[in-house]
Parts: sequence; structure tokens; C-alpha cells
Amino acid sequence: MPARYPKPFYRKGQSCWYVQLGKKQIRLSTDKDEAFRLYHELMQKPPEEREAPTGELAVNILDAFLDWVQRNQEARTL
Repeated sequence: MPARYPKPFYRKGQSCWYVQLGKKQIRLSTDKDEAFRLYHELMQKPPEEREAPTGELAVNILDAFLDWVQRNQEARTL
């Protein structure tokens, strides 16, 4: 029996493409072409090196949000 490989799938509720590696679902992209490019890039790596594609750190996203709140909302909101 040939080996089975995980394939990207679309999660409608998240509006995003994912791939499941073992018990872990890895978010790829909202764009199908970009998701498949990231999938192929991920699958070329040895299994022990496969991790979610690196994106912006959550702390950077939160900092940007707090900066926006400070500029656009009342001071007590921050």
C-alpha cells in the first residue's frame, strides 16, 4: 500500500487553508495558491523540521493594535 501524505484542506469557518501533520493542524494561508506553495515548501523539509510557517509574532500584532487604540480611541479604552 502506498504511503499517504497529508493534503491541504479549506476550513470554511476560518476562511483559511490548513494541513494536518500528525495531530496538529497548521494554518497555511487564506489564498489557495499561497497555501499550496507553503504546503509544498513545508513538505520538502524533513519531518522533524516541519513547523508552522513563521509569520508575524503575536506580540507585534498586539503592539500594533494597542498603538491604533491609543491614536483612535479615548484614553480610558486603552
